[in-house]
Amino acid sequence: MRISISLPVAASFFCVACGGSGGGGPIVTTPASKLRVLNDFVDVSRVNANVSGTPILSNQPFGFTSVFTKFDAGTQTINCFDAGTSALLVSRSVILQANNFYDAIGLGTSGKGRHVLCFQASQSTLPGQTQTRIVNGDEDAPAVDIYVTPIGTKNVNGLTPQLTNVQFADDTVGYKPFAPAAYTIWFTPAGQPATLLGGADETFVANTNTTLLLVKTSSGLNVQVITDSGN
Repeated sequence: MRISISLPVAASFFCVACGGSGGGGPIVTTPASKLRVLNDFVDVSRVNANVSGTPILSNQPFGFTSVFTKFDAGTQTINCFDAGTSALLVSRSVILQANNFYDAIGLGTSGKGRHVLCFQASQSTLPGQTQTRIVNGDEDAPAVDIYVTPIGTKNVNGLTPQLTNVQFADDTVGYKPFAPAAYTIWFTPAGQPATLLGGADETFVANTNTTLLLVKTSSGLNVQVITDSGN
């Protein structure tokens, strides 16, 4: 079971500095980036979020993602709140590079801690390939091994994982290239190939970038698919 996400881009805007009375001044554009926020807080009914005070999520349920919104490049602070109580869930400052796109994902529970993951949503695709980033968002699994196998594979015993010992909430995981095809993604505890935590069948499409996130939902672990490119 999986959740697929691909949303439209917010309209861009310019910052214009006006000259004094009697004449127009130069047009000044501030270096900017674009960021979207995804609510994966499974134990909170509805979430609000802002970026350095600018609202980006308003009373949104689990799994909802905003459109990409333009923000000034530089340090920005992502704040997530329980929409019902206005309690701050988590806050994180990140550095946004000019002309880049970013995914910010709020996850974790009150019992085990909350996090904001922040990834660059690369728009530069690899011709004829799929670039996929696979992330451990399961707070109950401190570290996982990740296997990518052809459809029809029955288990991963004896196979070599594509990623090993991936820590929970590690947002330094990079994209890996794959040939376009249908695959099964497997998540196991690190060093325990016989124990399946979760998985999903997924078709990788040429000339795309995606993020696959193992995430806790109200119905158990699912693989969430976030389309990064083409936005």
